[in-house]
Amino acid sequence: MKLKRVLSLFIFGIFLISFVSADIVIMQNPDGPYSMGDVINLPIKVKTIVSLNDFFSLSLICNGVEMQVHKEFVSLLPGEEKQINVQVPLVASFIGGTSSSCSVKALIGADYVLTNEFKISNMIQINIDDHQNEFDPNEEIILTGIAKRENGMLVNGFVDLKLISENIEPIYISDIVKEGYFKLNFSLPEKTKSAKYSVQISVFEKDFQGQITNQGESFTSIGIKQVPTNLELIIENPGVEPGNPLILKTVLHDQTGESIPASSSILIKDNFGNLIEQTEQATEESYEFSTLYNQAPSKWTVEATSGILSAEGVFKIMPKEAIKIEIINQTVLITNIGNVPYNKSVFVKIGEKTFDIETNLQVDEEQKFVLEAPEGEYNVHVTAGSDEAVEKTVFLTGKVINVREAGLSFGRLIANPVVWGFLIFVLAFVAFILFRKGLKRAFFGRKPNFPNKPLAKKELTTQKASGSLVVSRNPARLSLSIHGEKQPATLLTVNIKNMESLKNTGAERPLQEIVDLAEKYKCATYENNGSFFFIFAPAKTRTFKNEKVAVNLARYVLEVLNKYNRIALHKIDFGVSVAEGIIVAKYEDGVLEFMSMGTLITSAKKAASFANDGIYLTKPAHDKLMNYVKSEKLSNGDFYRIKEIKTESEENQKFIRRFVDNLEKEKRK
Repeated sequence: MKLKRVLSLFIFGIFLISFVSADIVIMQNPDGPYSMGDVINLPIKVKTIVSLNDFFSLSLICNGVEMQVHKEFVSLLPGEEKQINVQVPLVASFIGGTSSSCSVKALIGADYVLTNEFKISNMIQINIDDHQNEFDPNEEIILTGIAKRENGMLVNGFVDLKLISENIEPIYISDIVKEGYFKLNFSLPEKTKSAKYSVQISVFEKDFQGQITNQGESFTSIGIKQVPTNLELIIENPGVEPGNPLILKTVLHDQTGESIPASSSILIKDNFGNLIEQTEQATEESYEFSTLYNQAPSKWTVEATSGILSAEGVFKIMPKEAIKIEIINQTVLITNIGNVPYNKSVFVKIGEKTFDIETNLQVDEEQKFVLEAPEGEYNVHVTAGSDEAVEKTVFLTGKVINVREAGLSFGRLIANPVVWGFLIFVLAFVAFILFRKGLKRAFFGRKPNFPNKPLAKKELTTQKASGSLVVSRNPARLSLSIHGEKQPATLLTVNIKNMESLKNTGAERPLQEIVDLAEKYKCATYENNGSFFFIFAPAKTRTFKNEKVAVNLARYVLEVLNKYNRIALHKIDFGVSVAEGIIVAKYEDGVLEFMSMGTLITSAKKAASFANDGIYLTKPAHDKLMNYVKSEKLSNGDFYRIKEIKTESEENQKFIRRFVDNLEKEKRK
């Protein structure tokens, strides 16, 4: 019985030893994450207390799928141990090519152990460096960045750039990634549309078989600017009827022809190249420039600029034959309101009798015809074809039905050669006397050709305004709302800063002298709170080039008032300015009624109130006179002070010398 128990224990011991034959020790567990292509170094120790002759194998288990990666035969005597160093390459054939959660299984005989779970990832992280956000078309674009595996190791591989948009042809660029760094440079075509574009950047690594192991992608965006490439000037009515506005606009185009909102400068010049209008106008907005009803037929130019781009166009002021017919009591008044001479027939019908009147009217000229008929009321019908027709019932007197011209109009009078001969003689005589006497130099150079004496008081017919020191023969009146012609005007402003203290001091004499001379040069005088505004209106002066006359008159004003102040007990505190702007004006009963557009009056008065050391110019006036005067910009930035008036050209001086020589010859004869 005792022997049987010992035998059982011996058999059990042998059985127990056969199942605990080897001990497998993982000396260092894998520590992820790992990337595809990495190699895991796995040291394993195998121990045994009995003889061991069996295969040792190592398997990689990922996502439940087991793949043997190592196998070797191990032979050990009882009590021996062996260290096995296994390198496990993380390749797609082992893992399946995707990110996985894995572990390693070590097996010998029936004994095995498992490592800790670890992560294997094929992801690459891409960090794109900060870069410029907007570029011009065709400008070089540089994108740089760093690419790392998920385990933090720098990538050595490849980078692809892809830009796909419906606006342009697709762009593909490839380069290498070295030590994690990549740099891509490219440009977009010159006619690329302004927009935001998405850029895809892909980084990847390959194994020795050319298979992609790790990869990642990132996106960034770049903007393409609108670059002005062309300025278009659109003149909607290149043939302008006088009195109607010229309508135009500018359009700024970008690299693809689309419009760009911007500002443009517009210059309008007449057929002599003189600057008539200058304005700032938003692109794509229509601008209207009013023309005078009697502007002569001619070809004018328009210049437009925006930045460094410019455009030029031309328009024509078309010839217009037009008359105005009025029946006033027994008189028919016919006025040429066109811009060319009018010589068509006008038909006057008195009762049943028709008369054919021949006209020959220059621009703005008028003719009067007297209607006669036996005493009574008659239906008078005056027509000039399709141009004008007037009908009125008029009470007439006379012997027979007749139409006769009332006399020569002013225009026909000045067209008389005898009158012109007399005027030339008078002008020549005056010029001769002036040159004989000699002209003193003014503070800017030569003294202007203005008389030194005021007009005789017997010529003044207009009464003084209440509180005024002067009498005006050509007054102007400010109106807040009138229907008249819109026209450019030049304003010479004399601001008397101590007007209240000058009454009955003798200051009336120099001020009256200035007013007389200004009105001789077709100025209208407007007086307001100590300021005299001398208005040069083209409707009166018959020219747009009034700014030079205004400056010479301003120079004369300075001379007269400074001369007075040198000897006067009560001195005149004054300032002088010249301004340019737009007014709406009309003449009614010998008075110029006008309305200032914008800030013309206030700017002119402000400039004159600041002026105490010369003639001040507003910016529009300075722009017109910059080729005639030398000036300096004042610190306030709004006004300019004249430093010097440029001398006359040599050609003008020769003409004057020839004129004086001819006078001397005539005198000797």
